[in-house]
Amino acid sequence: MNTQNKTYVELNEKLQGRNRNGRKIANNTYAERRCASVKWTAEDVTDEQACKVCHLSPNDPVTDADREVTAADFNSTNTTKPVAIAIRLHLTDILTFNPDGSVVANSGGWKTVTTKARLNDYLPSGYGISQSKGVWYWTQYNGQFETLGMFSDGDRILPDGKLEMQAKPSDEAKQAKLRKRINAYAKLCADALPLETPNAGDCFYCHMVTDEGKALGDAFNDTSHIELHMDEKYVVPSLVFHAMLERGWTTDKIPFAAAFGQADFMLDVAKREVRNAVNRYIFRRYGMVG
Repeated sequence: MNTQNKTYVELNEKLQGRNRNGRKIANNTYAERRCASVKWTAEDVTDEQACKVCHLSPNDPVTDADREVTAADFNSTNTTKPVAIAIRLHLTDILTFNPDGSVVANSGGWKTVTTKARLNDYLPSGYGISQSKGVWYWTQYNGQFETLGMFSDGDRILPDGKLEMQAKPSDEAKQAKLRKRINAYAKLCADALPLETPNAGDCFYCHMVTDEGKALGDAFNDTSHIELHMDEKYVVPSLVFHAMLERGWTTDKIPFAAAFGQADFMLDVAKREVRNAVNRYIFRRYGMVG
């Protein structure tokens, strides 16, 4: 049995009884089953499921025919079937363990200390995530630590234990160049304070929000408008506004008010906080460490 499949099996054994669908395993962290509409076979059916569909008592023996009937019932009603077990941190499935032994890693754009710590806690034995100069890297321990390459959301550990990375060797240099552009743009935004109040004349993707409060650019997973703002050196009040909110500031706080001309003091503090907020905000949209 390979390491990855053993990890799936261990998680599966923890999700039994009343905790079958999920359970808390650490602070803000949960192991949960993930389901999909796939074709059921008799081998997929548990005794408990067969008893319920075939109206058997718990003491009645479950036959192959009962399992066939249950599978047919599930297929006819499009009943979903558990196909993976995820480690969820807040709202992000940071690891997905599949029954075939493969594991998918994902930060959800939240490349924080906590996300990295949880990945390292639950990655299959031997693999880990390290950080250097704001970049996450895959590491592997085989008697000594070896850096394998740059981490990307969606990287996979295959059933045979090999790591399948999406990043190319040239991506590291590209990310370093992008990081400099973002830093320069964040400074541009800070130096432009105080800003006008966000309005309909701002970038459409920065200003408009969905019913859930997401900026339109986030809703469409679009960063092309941010590229344009950086290229054109266009400071967008709405982008700064959302960046400050995401950083944890509220509109009633003085640095927030000063950033938009609603307070005539603490402008130096506002500039510092805007620069930090815009940096982190754009880094996250590109899946980078803030």
